[in-house]
Amino acid sequence: MVHETLGQQRYKNPAFPRCDARKSRDHFVVNHYAGKVMYNCNGWIVKNMDSMSLNLKQLCTSECGDLVTELFSKSERGVTQTTKRGTRKKFQGLGDRFMKQINTLCTQIDQTRVHFIRTIKTNALMKPGRYEPDYVISQLTCSGMFACCELLKAGYPTRIDFGELAARFRPMMPDSINAMGLSDRLYVSAIVWAYGIPKCTYQCGLNKIFFRAGKVAMMDEMEKGIAPEQHDHLVARVKRWVIRRQWRYAAAKAIAFERALQSYRRVHAAHTFRWAVRVHVVYGKTLRYRLGKVREAAAARKIQSLARMVPARKAYLKATAVRRQNRAALKIQRVARGHAARKQFAEFTRGRAEKKAAVMLQALARGFAARKAFAEKFGAQKEERAAMAIQTLARQRAAKRQAAAMRAELDPAAFMVQRMWGMIGGETGVRFKSIVTRMVEQRRDFYARMDELTSKYAPPPAVAASSASAGEVDPILAAIRARKAVGKFKSSSASAGLKGFEMWVSLSVQTSESKFGNPKKAEVFAATSTKLSRCKGYFKGRFGDASNASNDMNEEGNYIINRDPTFFAHIMDFIRDGSPTYPMMGVQSADGKGVTEAVDPVALEALLEEADHYAMEGLVLPLVEKLKEIKFTNVVRYAPGFKG
Repeated sequence: MVHETLGQQRYKNPAFPRCDARKSRDHFVVNHYAGKVMYNCNGWIVKNMDSMSLNLKQLCTSECGDLVTELFSKSERGVTQTTKRGTRKKFQGLGDRFMKQINTLCTQIDQTRVHFIRTIKTNALMKPGRYEPDYVISQLTCSGMFACCELLKAGYPTRIDFGELAARFRPMMPDSINAMGLSDRLYVSAIVWAYGIPKCTYQCGLNKIFFRAGKVAMMDEMEKGIAPEQHDHLVARVKRWVIRRQWRYAAAKAIAFERALQSYRRVHAAHTFRWAVRVHVVYGKTLRYRLGKVREAAAARKIQSLARMVPARKAYLKATAVRRQNRAALKIQRVARGHAARKQFAEFTRGRAEKKAAVMLQALARGFAARKAFAEKFGAQKEERAAMAIQTLARQRAAKRQAAAMRAELDPAAFMVQRMWGMIGGETGVRFKSIVTRMVEQRRDFYARMDELTSKYAPPPAVAASSASAGEVDPILAAIRARKAVGKFKSSSASAGLKGFEMWVSLSVQTSESKFGNPKKAEVFAATSTKLSRCKGYFKGRFGDASNASNDMNEEGNYIINRDPTFFAHIMDFIRDGSPTYPMMGVQSADGKGVTEAVDPVALEALLEEADHYAMEGLVLPLVEKLKEIKFTNVVRYAPGFKG
């Protein structure tokens, strides 16, 4: 088992090299400092048991002297081991006893300063007066004596621990040196340098200081020669040594960092160069391949053009011949038609009286049809006016009900305001009353304006009645749905009448003054003439009639509209798809960590003014509803730097 375990680890540990294949079953090799040694593991387990006969053990423990009896009694006691099942005697072989004895010996050696005496055998036969040089040299080599002589030849045979020297010199040194907090190694190095001991006489290791032969006596002389008057000089020299060491350490770190940085740059440059070369090679191969493909494609296109030219040329020559024949046929046809026309004209002159009578009958019939169509149109206009009147009355009634409900909701708040009004007095009360009065007036004016717009753009009575039957209570929502229904019907009918053809119109919206900032430049918007003429109000009055649409055009062919273009994009969005869009702004969240979007009430009110100017009833009503919803209910905080 030992040789198998070592054989598995021989690739991991260089101390166990590969053994000969013929002896690998029961041998293994250990690479000692003196050379390779092969071990045979046959019988190791039996030898490790160190078994003796029972009679011999009894004889040694009973009949021999006291020393032998005590030794065998200790070996019989052995080692006990405590487990969960109880205390039992643990087996201890030769290997365990040998390791225990070696550890005890090492502990004793570490506690003392040991001097070894190397004994050399002069011959292998162990006879006096006989000397074998090869046998002696082999012993010296295997024992490491030659390596020890080389170390002595280097000049550092004496070695002392830093801790020992520091313990000897600390009581004799000034307190200022001991208070520097130096380690034993740095403390001894600083003291030796401060006393001026030549560097060639000693070397500092990791744990010990090494002296040349006979130079350790300088430490004893230095210990005897310390005087109080030398303390200042020693302190100065020690401080100088510490400062120089710190400077050298910092310089070494800087130099090492610079060299490491240079090495990194060289490696990075080499890596970049290799990458560039690989990319260049790949691009070269790819470009050559692509160049061949391009040339092949060009040649193929040239061949295709030549091949296509032949039938085209043949067709052209054939077409020219056919065209000549057609010209001759047309000339013959013109002559024949002229003859027939002259003949028909002669017949017409003869029957002119009959033709006049027929024209008179046709004029009378067309006049009767036109008068009938005019009467039908005038009756439709009367019905439309009556419907608008009914719508106005219905909207007024709904607005009055809404105003009464709002007054009922605001009465408790007004009562509380009146009580606070009576309690507040003095100059502060007057200011508060003036602020409340202005707020109430603004709210009253706002709702009066909204009611006015609601009554102005009330839905037709037929649509309102259908909305009421469907369960809609809010007249504004009913009007919005009715406008969408009417718009969809007209869109389908108009598209069917135009048979899929629509003409695009460009609108240049510009003004010299802006209510929302500096004067803005002209902005151009596009829409179809069908949608503009279908939108009631300003656009229908201007683009519904061809005579009005040609007026106010600039040099680029755009129709000029003298209004602020700030919110005209929302007007055009509604004209295109019939859905209102609202101007947004950035609102800071309650925790102040985020920004969200919300409808801007000031910009929404300006958009409502623009929609009222263009008399767009389908857009005014949803804007009124949205503005009522957010005007006096939302309290927002603008996020800095946000553009909605």
